[in-house]
Amino acid sequence: MPKISDLFVYPVKSCAGVRMNEVAVVPTGFEFDRNWMVVDADGAFVTQREHPTLALVTPHIEIGGVTLSAPDMESLRVSANGGGEPLTITLFGEKHGAVSTNAAADAWFSKYLGAPFRLVKCDPRTLRQGGVQYPERDAAPTSFVDNYGILVISQPLMRP
Repeated sequence: MPKISDLFVYPVKSCAGVRMNEVAVVPTGFEFDRNWMVVDADGAFVTQREHPTLALVTPHIEIGGVTLSAPDMESLRVSANGGGEPLTITLFGEKHGAVSTNAAADAWFSKYLGAPFRLVKCDPRTLRQGGVQYPERDAAPTSFVDNYGILVISQPLMRP
């Protein structure tokens, strides 16, 4: 009989995941999943491929937001409701709307990664649909996920 063995969400794209006991499914996929993303000075998304230390940024989901921790850094609290000015980001070569978070978050990631970076939040008014990678995909809205709001993998059933 199939069963779910683990549930993870990744509040900040390319940062560590959070193991969940349960998670709500919202129109974009799992609640809390990839609502934030780090971008460079040009607004292009950055990942662990370019900055492997992003994997060490650990999110802690809390009521009203998320707290981020990383080696040799003070914790950073980011509000789920806080959104600054609208801006345009680039994700997989496509331009999309997002909102800035705040100067403290930008400074935190810039210090941690050693260059100018910003933490942006998904703008629910400009959710992605389809995309250049899979243009034939349905029109379901997504946040900052690669392509689909929910990914499922399987593993062999281990019998005694």
